[in-house]
Amino acid sequence: MYDKGWRVHTEFKAYQVLKQNPFWWTHQRHDGKLWNLNNYRTDMIQALGRVEGILEHTLFKGTYFPT
Repeated sequence: MYDKGWRVHTEFKAYQVLKQNPFWWTHQRHDGKLWNLNNYRTDMIQALGRVEGILEHTLFKGTYFPT
């Protein structure tokens, strides 16, 4: 046998790495630069529906504030 299980090893390597990666919550686009979160902040605000969308779905819904 040529590969001696290396193909199977490489297929399951992704699952093993995810379990041991303490920075699984970081995004490759932001390079894990935790000291400069300005780009991450703007991307998250945009993804969550801008400031108005965030307030409408959290603060206003929780306090029954009419919008």
